[in-house]
Formats: sequence, C-alpha cells, structure tokens
Amino acid sequence: MRDMHKLDWVTTHVSLMFSDRQRVIRDRQTKYTSNVRDILVDVKDTLYTLLIRISGVQGVKSRVFGLAEPSIGGIYTLIFVTDLRLDLASHTVVADACVLPLTNRIVEDISSTLARLQNDGLVRVKTIAEEMKAWKRLLPAFVERCREWKHKDSCEYIVKGVVPLSLELAESPICSCGQGMGVDAFENVKEWKHLAQYVTRAAISPLFAVSYLDSVATLPEENISKFRKVPGQCTGCSGPGKPKLLTCSICRAPYCSLVCQREDWKRHKHRCKRMEGDSGK
Repeated sequence: MRDMHKLDWVTTHVSLMFSDRQRVIRDRQTKYTSNVRDILVDVKDTLYTLLIRISGVQGVKSRVFGLAEPSIGGIYTLIFVTDLRLDLASHTVVADACVLPLTNRIVEDISSTLARLQNDGLVRVKTIAEEMKAWKRLLPAFVERCREWKHKDSCEYIVKGVVPLSLELAESPICSCGQGMGVDAFENVKEWKHLAQYVTRAAISPLFAVSYLDSVATLPEENISKFRKVPGQCTGCSGPGKPKLLTCSICRAPYCSLVCQREDWKRHKHRCKRMEGDSGK
C-alpha cells in the first residue's frame, strides 16, 4: 500500500492488545527496574513491535526479524514477513509470515545467509528468559492458524506426544511436516528463496485483552498514567513521603501529602469514581 497514512489505524488497533492493567505494567517494566516480569505483557509488547514495524506506520518498514535471548545464545528464531493482511473473520490484522527456528544443524547450513541478514536490516527483538519459552509455545499455534497441509504419520508431535516439541534455545518447537509447504510468496523474494526448504508458514496476529477479564481502553492515556503506582513514590509528584506516604481511602493510590493529593484530584478522581461505581465523591 503506497499511501501509508491509510494504515494509521493499525497503531490504535494493536494497542488494544493491552488492557488498562497491562498498560500500567508495560509502562512500569519499561521505565523502572523490575526483577518480576509479566510474561504476557512482554509477549504482547514484542507482537506490538513486530506489527508496527511490518506496517511501517512509524516511518520504518521491516520484513525480517530475529527473536533473540542474548543472555544464553542470541537469535533462536527468524521471522520473514511476506504480507500484512486483513483477517475479516476476526476483525484484525495478521502478518503472513514464514518462521525458521534456528537449530544447530540449520545454523551450520545457513551461516553465511544468517550473517548477511544481520548486516542487511534484520530487526533483532529481545525476548528474555520466560518470554522466549512463551514464544516457543506460541509458534506452533501461529503455524496451525494458517495450515493447509496435513500432518504426516511420522509427525514429531505424534512421535514425542508433546506440543511444542521443545522450549530450549537451539531446538525447534514446531514439527517438520510443514517445512517448505505453501511458501510461494516467500520464494518470490530472491534473497530468501534458498531458505524455502527450512521455513514453515505462520499467521502472526495480535493477542487481544478481553473486557470480561480486564477493562480495556476505558480511560485516556493522560489519566491512566497518573495512577501508575511505583513502590515508594507519590502518584502525584513521584516524590517520597513527608515523612511517609499516605494512601487514598478508595483506590489506595500513594501520595506524599494531602496537598499533593488535592492538586492531583482533577486527574485522580476518574479512577476513584470508577471504583465507587461512578457515585462521585
């Protein structure tokens, strides 16, 4: 699509993957050091990065991504995107892609290609620790989402009796039944064609929050940002307590003083009213 402004809606659309609660967690994990991560939020954040870069709505369009766990070995899966499509049945978008889990054998076979891809615009996306395992679990589902071929009697899923096949860095989580199947669009890209025998087609789509579990897009960003709670910091000014933090009697938001709470009331009241059932204060 030449007119990229026609895709501006994609940013808002994929942002709806995050519930209000997850938006708070996402911001906290980005801005503050935390040893405890929300894995689902991390996975959604990676999906957001992929879909935005694929669409090109923020000025940079990418087609090749490498999911990486740098602390234990680097890139473990390559994702090649051929198209961004509308999924009319699900009212969303889907990245028509081919995935290539990097096993030790495959890395040996394509080492020169891998080096070239890393020099030619491959987008490296960090997926630390448990998020890597979450992606290993997701990949078989994304493959099944667009499967047009049949699993073989010798399918590794059947032989091993488990899906995904492995969560280890250098092992593939998906079976080999679909390798090289239905990848015509992939083969049309000259630089990728020789990898066709290794890749498996997958449909990568957003993972949306559901409103019956969490509130979704109920408050504007400028309001929700004001009650992101960071341990030891005032909701209003982010300062320490004077001498200790007080808490709102309704929503438990921390404040350094009554003065700061009153000054923040114009923004803060939206949260309190929602928690009181819009009864006001």
